Amino acid sequence: KEYINNPEQTRKALVHFSGEIFYKSGDVAFRTEDDRFFVTGRTDETIKVRGYRINLPDVDSYITRLPYVQDSVTIAIPHEITENQTIAFIILKEEKTVKEIKQDLTRLLLDFQIPTAVLLVDRFPTNDSGKIDRSLLRDRYLASTGDHAK
Repeated sequence: KEYINNPEQTRKALVHFSGEIFYKSGDVAFRTEDDRFFVTGRTDETIKVRGYRINLPDVDSYITRLPYVQDSVTIAIPHEITENQTIAFIILKEEKTVKEIKQDLTRLLLDFQIPTAVLLVDRFPTNDSGKIDRSLLRDRYLASTGDHAK
């Protein structure tokens, strides 16, 4: 019901709605009449780039349509000019260059949807709950570019 001895964290993490307490998980969900919840997405997966809204899972769904792509995770990194930069981490089934991948994406995505950078990886890091650790991907990208912005 609350974080013990941490009212600030409680205010950040919990919301009172219709007489109930809910945890702010970042999930977008709805409740059915029979009291079941259905998760339909996440609040943090839609970003803006150059004034355009981009849903990151949509970008990944197009990237994985390429026959040589096994999986893809796209993250956003805040950028002072474009609002966000998108970085796609891709696991390949067969060898391709980043240039070839970006060229193929021009046939699937609009210009502003094409990731700013594409990094080829063997696997995605996961956190303790088994989910892809997007913050670790972000940190690895920033370390690889020498940019240590937070």
